[in-house]
Amino acid sequence: GEEEITYALNQKGGLITITRKMIINDDMRLVQKIVSRAPRAARRTLAKRCWTPFISNATYKGDSKAIFHADHGNLGSTAYGIASALAAKTAMAAQTEPDSGERLMLRPVTVAYPSELFGIVSNVNNFNPQAVDVDDGNSMFGFFKPEGLFENPFMTDATDWLMFADPNDIEILELAFLNGQQEPEMFIADQAAVGQMFVADKVQYKIRHEYECEVVDYRGCYKAVVAA
Repeated sequence: GEEEITYALNQKGGLITITRKMIINDDMRLVQKIVSRAPRAARRTLAKRCWTPFISNATYKGDSKAIFHADHGNLGSTAYGIASALAAKTAMAAQTEPDSGERLMLRPVTVAYPSELFGIVSNVNNFNPQAVDVDDGNSMFGFFKPEGLFENPFMTDATDWLMFADPNDIEILELAFLNGQQEPEMFIADQAAVGQMFVADKVQYKIRHEYECEVVDYRGCYKAVVAA
């Protein structure tokens, strides 16, 4: 089966204007600090754009329903814990291939969570009880590798959490760059007889990044929206 997903490229960027006077008086390397922050801001903007569809539960273009939806079998409502993590794992394994109905047996490799859930997420992954009864054990002990525990800076809801399958097993998000230019481009206008440098003794730095991302399959992701 096929599901059509379309999108158009998006352009991000900005201008940094620095006067000649600022450069002359810069004894604390403030200008260098200002300029060096531009690439970091570009990376953060790109990362935020990729995470926003999952955090906001945007519309999945394949069927015009929310990415996380009861009909998609990938939406929960329980706070993070051993039982809820296991339920998410089971739900992901139960996802089926379009048309054939065969189980995909996907396995989550990443759990993304806000800083407020750092303790419980770490404890669930590292807690190995000496249980008397096998039912009292932790079936999620050591399930995620350390790099699979992702404290997400863009998640501001203190109780929601996400799980993702290995992108090598199933495509989840597609990220495309114009002409394959993955790094942001930086330009400088500092010629004395041209533009703002000529008119007002101002050097201008321009940063540009052209890309877009789109969720291409909901089956490899799971979200719990937990009521406060």
